[in-house]
Parts: sequence; structure tokens; C-alpha cells
Amino acid sequence: NSIPFGVIYVPLGTYKLSSKISLNASGYILKGDGPDITVLEFYGDNGIKTGIEVNNGSWDDATETYTFGGTSIGSTKIQDMSIVSATSVDSTGVVFARATKQCSLDRVKIVGWNVPYRMYGSWYAKMNQCSIESNVNPGRVGYETNDFTWFECDHTSNANGHIEFESTGTCRKLQYISGSLDGLPSLFGVYIKNVSSFTFRDVYMEIYSGDSTTAPFVQCGQNSFNVC
Repeated sequence: NSIPFGVIYVPLGTYKLSSKISLNASGYILKGDGPDITVLEFYGDNGIKTGIEVNNGSWDDATETYTFGGTSIGSTKIQDMSIVSATSVDSTGVVFARATKQCSLDRVKIVGWNVPYRMYGSWYAKMNQCSIESNVNPGRVGYETNDFTWFECDHTSNANGHIEFESTGTCRKLQYISGSLDGLPSLFGVYIKNVSSFTFRDVYMEIYSGDSTTAPFVQCGQNSFNVC
């Protein structure tokens, strides 16, 4: 079958990578054959701090900061693959940095990272039917990420929590729809801070009696409004 222009197709198999992937252009699709079928395995001992980045400027892996680069990036997508870390030390699986618009993760499984994903000022982004499993820390959302939706996503056994909102900038109009937050967080399930309008709808949340959570499963910090 022919591959449409703008599609970077990665067929079934496990690919061991020694450098990050930068998708710093609009309209591209990085596409595999499905989670656990196409597997991108990154090796942090070779200096990788980020697996895949989508941004229009400069993302600094070491300091986790971003320098704005001008034109926005839109409609770039990552689809149908697993993104796996061979080491969880100081690593982030996927970064959507500032001035990305309408980008998405579709049917992606993220496993084994220190931080599975980071949304840093991304607008109208979506995580669709993704699995976030067995990472050390929560996925992090911050720096004025607006109109962001998780749809039919499962967060499972991420040790120190599933989702955390960072302190820089207010995030607005976030939705977690028809998914699950399940299993083994040692700190919290979701920590909501500096968020204006967060909606949970048809979400399964479970904490087991043997879990070591030391805070409420859903915890609201300062400057959070309209959480329902």
C-alpha cells in the first residue's frame, strides 16, 4: 500500500533508539501498526531525556524548559505504537511544547518513563485511546495548556500518581472522558493546581485497600476552579 505524503510509517517490530525523535513540523503523522506491535524503545543511558518531542522552538531536556521559536505547529500526530523507556531516570516519553495546536496521541501506549508525557502550553491537543502504564511519575500538564482532552485513556500503576498540573500558568477547559485512573499510586491519583474548568465524565477511578496513597486520590491545590 502507498503511504500518504506526510506519514512516517513504522512497521511492526521493536526499534531500539539511541536519540530522540523531533517532529517539529505541521501536519506530519508518525504511525505504527498498533501498541505492542510497533514498539519504539529508547535508551536513556545514551543520554536520551525525551523520547518524542513536538515543538516549534527549542526544548531543553536537562532543564525541562522551552524557548519559543515563532510559527505554531498544528495537526501533528503520533499513532498506533508503544513508546517505551529502557530506563526511567530523568526521562520524559512525549513532549508537546508551547505553540502546538490540535496535535494528538492516538492509540499510543507509554511505558516505563520517569514522566510519561508533558503538555507544555499545548492548545486543542488530544490523547485518544492511550494507555499510560507503569511509569514513575504522573503525566504533567502545565504552562497554559488549554482545551485539552483525554478520551478513552487508561492510566494504570503509575507509581507516584497519574496526572499532575504544574504551577506555571493556568490551564483552562480540560476534559477526561470515558477512561480510567487505576491502581498503585503512592502519592495521589490526580493533583489539580492552577486549573480553570476540569471535567471528569464517565471515568472509572479505583484505589485498592493495599495501596500506599498518602493523599486524597483526587487532590485540588491552589487556584483551581470549576472542577467537576
